[in-house]
Amino acid sequence: KKAEEVFASVRIYIEKKGRPFNYLKSEKELAAERKLLLEQVEKTMKQREAEGLELQEKFEEEARERRRLDDEARLREIQEHERRQLLALSLPLRSYLMQYIVPTLTEGLIELCQIMPDDPIDHLAEFLFSKAGALEGDPNVDPATFMSAFTAQQHN
Repeated sequence: KKAEEVFASVRIYIEKKGRPFNYLKSEKELAAERKLLLEQVEKTMKQREAEGLELQEKFEEEARERRRLDDEARLREIQEHERRQLLALSLPLRSYLMQYIVPTLTEGLIELCQIMPDDPIDHLAEFLFSKAGALEGDPNVDPATFMSAFTAQQHN
């Protein structure tokens, strides 16, 4: 019975002074703090993710710009190489044209200006065909031999 008496006296004391305060946070306060902490963590994660996306987009944009500049430089280099190669390959062709084609074509254009035919293109074509027929027997004027030598020189 002694335990029951002690329990009763403690209960009377507690009821007289009010409920005891244990200085710990209640379940509601703990839940509210956890919820607030989670919201802050999520907000921070979203900010970092947004910053990461912005940084990634900036990095990708810089990479695209570098690639574009590299492509432009490579294209300029290719164009310069092609120009030099065309110039080097055109020298033998130019000498052939200056020796065999230009004099005949100039003669035909002069005749065209003197005669002034109704159809100048047809007249010039007939003139060139007649000159080609006259030169067929000339061993110095062999376009096939020249072109075969020209293509062999290109491959070397």
